Amino acid sequence: MSTVRPPQISVVVPTYCRPDLLSRCLHALVRQTLFPADYEIIVCDDGPTVQAARVVDAIRAAMPDGPMIHYLEVIDTQGPAAARNHGWRWSRAAAIAFTDDDTVPDPGWLAAGLQALNAAPTR
Repeated sequence: MSTVRPPQISVVVPTYCRPDLLSRCLHALVRQTLFPADYEIIVCDDGPTVQAARVVDAIRAAMPDGPMIHYLEVIDTQGPAAARNHGWRWSRAAAIAFTDDDTVPDPGWLAAGLQALNAAPTR
């Protein structure tokens, strides 16, 4: 039996009615320096729209060898904090990164975050 290991880090991106900004953010996230299997992207659409789902579908299709991108409709909460909570609860990784749909993460952002977490002393 083959098992798929979970990603090292999950990126949670809340979004609300800003498909152009979401597209820009996701294009930056799929170009991270981490190996694509090492991270996943979880888009939490707080007020689900067809446009946001289409953005996610288009980027998945354009980057078939990229990281897994999940699209979650968040209908039982309101606001970015609640959408973030929905996303991290759904994630498969031990580490969680949060960014908003209006950001453009640097290509080394996730690698630097994991490096910092791995260097942190344990208690």
